[in-house]
Amino acid sequence: MRKSESTALVVPKKGTQLANYQDLQDKARTYAANALSERTQVEYAKCWAQFSDWCRDNDEAPMPASAAVLALYLTWLADGKQNAGKRGTRWAEGHKVSNSYVQTTISAIKNKHKTAGQKLDMENPALAQIMDGIRRTLGQSAKSNRVNPITADDLKDMILACRQDNPREARDAAILAVGFGACRRRSEVVTLDYEERTTGRGTLSIDETKGVIIRLAVSKTNQGGDAEEYVIPKIHARLLCDVIKNWIDLADIKKGEPIFRGMNTGGYSENQQSGYKGIYWNKGSQRWQVRGLTGAFSELADAIEACKEETGRLPERAKRVKDQLADRMDGKQVAVLIKKHYKRLKMKQTGKKKPRPEELEKIANQVAKVSGHSLRVGHITTAAENGVPTHQIQMSSGHKSPGMISEYTRVTDKVNKSSLKGMGL
Repeated sequence: MRKSESTALVVPKKGTQLANYQDLQDKARTYAANALSERTQVEYAKCWAQFSDWCRDNDEAPMPASAAVLALYLTWLADGKQNAGKRGTRWAEGHKVSNSYVQTTISAIKNKHKTAGQKLDMENPALAQIMDGIRRTLGQSAKSNRVNPITADDLKDMILACRQDNPREARDAAILAVGFGACRRRSEVVTLDYEERTTGRGTLSIDETKGVIIRLAVSKTNQGGDAEEYVIPKIHARLLCDVIKNWIDLADIKKGEPIFRGMNTGGYSENQQSGYKGIYWNKGSQRWQVRGLTGAFSELADAIEACKEETGRLPERAKRVKDQLADRMDGKQVAVLIKKHYKRLKMKQTGKKKPRPEELEKIANQVAKVSGHSLRVGHITTAAENGVPTHQIQMSSGHKSPGMISEYTRVTDKVNKSSLKGMGL
């Protein structure tokens, strides 16, 4: 959905005294578009494109859509009849969709009609009955797609395995710390700017006494209200605060800059770094060496002098970490790095350099059930297991209702509040 097409404005132009009327119309459309998040706009646009294509193929009008047309389309959609290659489609023919996708499609069609000033009859009894049947049928056949939580113990081991002098791993450790410690969604983690909001949706700042303070101007549950504030208290989570501060210092992040960005370089050696191009540490001989020269040096200064004598000038300084940073990270990259570090943890826990095939298969299954949401889920479930009251968990998670917390803590609650408790069986 393009922002300029997001609303049909009912503002009479006749008789207006405003000289910049067109500018006001354009700004009004922009404000209307901002009523939805960018991601929602993209998803709605895909759903509407698919519905329009289906109507065109079946000689029906997409707007205003009749209750009968909408009922037939939802039936086609729920039955998995999407055609591969069609604009806006996700799956090949025969792939069953989820209840949530059907609901998103309905919301997209309703929103398109609403912004165009067209009426959509969602109260039609026959349509309502079909929608109830679709929800019930898809709900019965749906597979659980809930992710596994990353526990506090696993998180600690994952962070400690990251070398804090290695830029990529230091950044990853900070992402893990923010995601778990502040109980934030991955989309919120990557949109943080340092101290002052510029292009992001929130800020992260360091308070030497309190800890890490995060302020979100926009989030999934707060599209236009007051800024939300979350704290990773230093008194309770010193490790998390330390790795976040370490990354900011290492990358020399300035006020207003994105905190988490990609890197224009590959992996880093575990050896100590000289800071100069062509001078490296030989782990075997425990000496400094200069690329292209024979001999080794116990002191870095001697290696630098040898390089100067050979070339006639001082060796070129290696790029700073800051110079290796790319654009702001995407939420999908966060999910990838979480899986990477979780897999490394599980491999290490086997205690073997080459785990057996069955162990590798088990690890692969565990990694498959971890996602970018696992840090947030892990914070909530670990807090519940530690007896933290629901209202306090809500303060950290930002959930508006206790019911959403219970969705995360369902297994913990069933264990701790079981009617078998105290029976001695």
